Amino acid sequence: MQTKYTMEENEELLQNQVDENLESEVKRFADSLPYWAKYLGAQILDGHEITNEIIETAYTYLLKELELRDKSTRTPIEINYSAVDVSA
Repeated sequence: MQTKYTMEENEELLQNQVDENLESEVKRFADSLPYWAKYLGAQILDGHEITNEIIETAYTYLLKELELRDKSTRTPIEINYSAVDVSA
């Protein structure tokens, strides 16, 4: 038996699918970023103002990635995707 939906319900279902696809694409993209870029993204999505200290930290991570500085143990970065409303 096929379920019938109203036009509004169909539009809502479609929008939810678009939102989920966009969200999953953004997460997949963010997960593929190098450590320094993930660090910057996490800072932005957590609502932090990007200060010189944050830029210096990201630059240090970049230098380590390029093996221009010794690598140290890195803490895994968790990106909070729900901290900022990206639809605005």
